[in-house]
Amino acid sequence: GYLFLSHPFPFRLVLDTQGLLVGLLATVPMVLFTFALTSRIAARIGFLREMEGKLKAYLGSGIRAMTIQEIILLSAAAGVGEEILFRGVLQTLSGSVWGLWVASVIFGLLHAVTPAYFALATLMGLYLGALYIATNNLLAPILVHWLYDTVALYLLRRQWLKEDEE
Repeated sequence: GYLFLSHPFPFRLVLDTQGLLVGLLATVPMVLFTFALTSRIAARIGFLREMEGKLKAYLGSGIRAMTIQEIILLSAAAGVGEEILFRGVLQTLSGSVWGLWVASVIFGLLHAVTPAYFALATLMGLYLGALYIATNNLLAPILVHWLYDTVALYLLRRQWLKEDEE
């Protein structure tokens, strides 16, 4: 932010009740989506199976070894760090609507384990960026990202450990 905007924090981050409530409520559809993506039905869909296989290959051993506390901390670091970078700096730097798309596509590209994952991550970026625009507060996207990652990583860990036992 400082390099391009002469201010290291060109975004608004306020710890307030509204940001907290919006963040918590906006997490609900993402968590439901996560349960759907990690369901037995999703495991039968080719592109989702491929995506889960790649994630397992890249993250499997590390995620299996983590405790729930470590998953929460890792997710917090990703939620705070990535939202400051993508929504707080890149989206702000590029302007409102244009910045939303620029930040979301870059977010998708940097998460592109598979083409499907690129599409899902880009959609997630659009969702988080729209939350930032709607609230003018980075708190809501940070909370959604943090909680979503926590649930997703926990569910994957549980699933992979169960498969190891079988």
